[in-house]
Amino acid sequence: MASYRKRTLCSGSCGFFGLPEFSGFCSNCFTKDGKNSRNAPNNRPISFQDVRAFFERGGSSDVSSPTTTNKPKQQQHHSEEQQQLKEKQKKQQQHQEHEIQLPKEKLQQEKEEQLLQEKQEKYNQKQQQQQQETQDQHHQEQQQQHNKEPQQKQEQKQQLHVQHQEQLKEEQQGKQEEYQVQQQEEQQGKQQHKQQQQQQKHVQHVQHQEQLEDGEGEQQQLQQEPQQEPQQAQHQEQLEDGEGEQQQLQQEPQQEPQQAQHQEQHQEQHQGQQQKSQQQQQQQQQEQEEQQVQQQQQKEEEEQQQHRKQHQQNHQEPQQQQKEYCQEQLQLQHHQEQKQDHYQQLKQPQPMPRTSTNDKGQNALHL
Repeated sequence: MASYRKRTLCSGSCGFFGLPEFSGFCSNCFTKDGKNSRNAPNNRPISFQDVRAFFERGGSSDVSSPTTTNKPKQQQHHSEEQQQLKEKQKKQQQHQEHEIQLPKEKLQQEKEEQLLQEKQEKYNQKQQQQQQETQDQHHQEQQQQHNKEPQQKQEQKQQLHVQHQEQLKEEQQGKQEEYQVQQQEEQQGKQQHKQQQQQQKHVQHVQHQEQLEDGEGEQQQLQQEPQQEPQQAQHQEQLEDGEGEQQQLQQEPQQEPQQAQHQEQHQEQHQGQQQKSQQQQQQQQQEQEEQQVQQQQQKEEEEQQQHRKQHQQNHQEPQQQQKEYCQEQLQLQHHQEQKQDHYQQLKQPQPMPRTSTNDKGQNALHL
């Protein structure tokens, strides 16, 4: 609190009462050379006696002793002093009113300044919020793009995987077709070679049989000729004797079973060769069928192995992708929590400095 000082009278000619204690002269009476007006030479301080004389004179600024002579002049001087006092009182009132108005104006200025500060703070907070929102939106867009990147990569991986699988399938199909064509050509070549061998064997066998038949016919003829000669002689004799007819009847049934046996043997040999050739063909067909079954089994096993490998890869890839996605989600949650904490801290009102009424009154008195 400011120290209170008593009010004193000006030592000059103005007669102003209201200066602080031990001040001496007001600004109007104090000159540049450090001296007052004519009524207070050498800037001497005012005393209690001077004040009492001032009031006894009726507020006159003359410090000298009162005179009894020249009463009309004294009355004129007294009227002038009264006018001066009235003017001084008016000045004092104006000065007091001005002093009273000053704290009010200051209070209004302070209020206006506070309002301006509050408005500025609100404006700054709005700008900060807008900036934070724009930053959040930008960050969210970046995060969305960052989240889309693994999806795009995954789609690209899937496309590449599908393309790779299609290429592998095409290559496998091409290899299988080539292998099948080669095997078919080899089998056809083997079959043709076997058929040629069988045909050659059959031709050789037929030729051999024809040779055998030709040799047997010659032998029979050679055998029959010596037999026919005695038979003819006997026949002639029998004819002569009347027994020729009976002998002819006996020879005919002997020749017929020999020819039938020869034909049966030839047919049996031919049938045996045909059966052998058929058996060989059946064996070849069975071998071909077994080879085809083995090839199909190998293909199925290869396809199963590929399917297992693909299944393992497809099972491993989602696990890794899921781990990466979980890590990204945790990072996003942590970042959002930090943002929310920062935003709540900005929202919390900050304490403003407040001035009490006593301090305001003291400041006004000090002024």
